[in-house]
Amino acid sequence: MGEHGLLPASEFLSAVRAARGSAAFWLVPTLGWVGAGDTALSVLCYGGAAAAVLALLGFAQGPLFLVCWAFYLSLVHLGQDFLSFQWDILLLETGFVALLLAPWAHLRSRRPVDEAKPSTAVVWLLRLLLFKLMFSSGLTKLTWSDPTWHDLTALTYHYWTQPIPTPLAWYANRLPLALQRLSCALMFVVEIGLPFLIFAPRRPRLVALWGFLALQVLIGVTGNYGFFNVLAMVLCVPLLDDDSWPAAFRARLLGGGSARRAADAPERGGARARLFVTAVATVVALLSISPLVESFNPGSALAGPRRALLRLSAPTARFFLGSSYGLFRSMTTTRPEIQIETSADGEAWREVVFRYKPGDPARAPRFFEPHMPRLDWQMWFAALSAEALPPDPGAATGWLEGEEAWLGRVVVALLHGHRPVLDLLAPGQFEGAPPRYVRLVLWQYRFSDGGPDWWVRRRVGVLGGPFALPPAAASAKPDP
Repeated sequence: MGEHGLLPASEFLSAVRAARGSAAFWLVPTLGWVGAGDTALSVLCYGGAAAAVLALLGFAQGPLFLVCWAFYLSLVHLGQDFLSFQWDILLLETGFVALLLAPWAHLRSRRPVDEAKPSTAVVWLLRLLLFKLMFSSGLTKLTWSDPTWHDLTALTYHYWTQPIPTPLAWYANRLPLALQRLSCALMFVVEIGLPFLIFAPRRPRLVALWGFLALQVLIGVTGNYGFFNVLAMVLCVPLLDDDSWPAAFRARLLGGGSARRAADAPERGGARARLFVTAVATVVALLSISPLVESFNPGSALAGPRRALLRLSAPTARFFLGSSYGLFRSMTTTRPEIQIETSADGEAWREVVFRYKPGDPARAPRFFEPHMPRLDWQMWFAALSAEALPPDPGAATGWLEGEEAWLGRVVVALLHGHRPVLDLLAPGQFEGAPPRYVRLVLWQYRFSDGGPDWWVRRRVGVLGGPFALPPAAASAKPDP
């Protein structure tokens, strides 16, 4: 999203402002309106990271959490396709609730034992967010009529069709069908049944906590989902209370039991502050009704009430409060992959190597959480949409100019040898003059059943190209 990137933020803001005028500032709430060049984007990235570290050390947590939330909200809007994943939205919703949870009255946090108790309403709001995340993720798999979830065979596809598997996914894919179905059934128990224990007393809550943690660990070791699994586990913290910890640990933290227990401390802030926090928490909780209703996929039966709920939540939608969640509600049963090939003469072609996504069948999948390689992830989505393109030779060109314009810019960057984009790909393959021709080839991949290769693949055909620069453009300085 930089000045020479695939979806430049400044270009995006200019288009929005040209289309919507002064309303653009409200429709796209971002600090990018102050500046969206490379320097401004770097300030948002490094400034947000610095604020997070200082807050972690206990300095001015309320104001610094606000900086983190505002900076990340700005980046999500500016990042467009590349920052539109559910965990980006979940981080913003969690971050906003954290503003209500954090202390604001002092610049340096006290010891936990001396700290006033946070708002009970906010603690329950975090529990509601965890409920919404888990319950919606499970329920949508059943209500969106995907047959692979209904017959418990979804995991026989999931491990090799997910965006970027880990090496352990290859082994998980080889488990017997009965175990795959049992795993799927247990997943439904964790995602649909255990969330109701969030609202139960301590011991049932701990059962839910351990179930959620186990599920997130299993997801994280078989698939690369950035910081999603870590964030989901952090959301489990409000399921704990002081008495959930071992007595010896509590005694050490509380100074041998002589200090006041945090559970007995009053809630922080004065009466007006507590009333304000409770009111905001109530509004955010009400905003969660619409996404919970959506997870039932009610169709026409609740179309009217659903539209009314959406109208109520529309003003806050651009701030991602009360968002909906539902990962893999429709299971993909094939794995198309787009391979980009370059050539100097139009005869001999060489595959462009990405850092993380599948390419060479002999190359093992990688584990790289919590890093989020957003270009490699977008290639997975692009391949799914490419699979549905009509056979018309011109369809791919229109697709690259419209729906997947960023991929068209990858092609142009390769033809120009444009370094900021080439650096997103695997290093060491773009020395010398840029290629004269680029084409996109569609393949079908799946995990191998054994042998030296991790993948087996079948070539479907040329998706688009060969693309080449006009003679005048080839000799001119590239204009990203």
